[in-house]
Amino acid sequence: GCRRAPRRRSMSTRLRRSCRRAGAALPRPEMETAGPCPPIPCREAEILAALHREAFGGEAWSAAFFRQLLEAPPVFGLVLGQGMVLAQAVAGEAEILTIGVIPGCRRQGIARLLLEAALAEVVRRGAAQVFLEVAVENAAARALYRSAGFIEAGRRARGRFSLRGGVHMLSKTWLGGLALAA
Repeated sequence: GCRRAPRRRSMSTRLRRSCRRAGAALPRPEMETAGPCPPIPCREAEILAALHREAFGGEAWSAAFFRQLLEAPPVFGLVLGQGMVLAQAVAGEAEILTIGVIPGCRRQGIARLLLEAALAEVVRRGAAQVFLEVAVENAAARALYRSAGFIEAGRRARGRFSLRGGVHMLSKTWLGGLALAA
């Protein structure tokens, strides 16, 4: 299972309460840890928002914002344990819009499994190149993306969906279904 964050209520309890307040279905118990289960598709804005809130705190997106994003056909969400990813693929290009794992469940491979599943899905949808943004100070995420073949393609003073500055723009290209750094 996931480690508990010090001096905080269990993340699972907090997530369940957030889902109940929002009237969303609760994550299934067998999805509490990464385990052998693959990420599952999720179009429920309330679940995605609750996970995002646990993962990002003050930088979290609202359920209304997730609903707005999910209205676009190329956008899809995946959930695994206490993590989530939202991505889109259209016209041969894809973007990882957000990926997050709640603090007590980090460093267990959940983000890697979510990233791999999202990349497989965008390839299935015909993407030749994938983009994402990551905060410069997020060393763990930057290491994950580098290990998956992403390279820095530029920087912005402020991320598209972030309140923080100093965001990398990273890219990855695809050839014949195999990931190759651009």
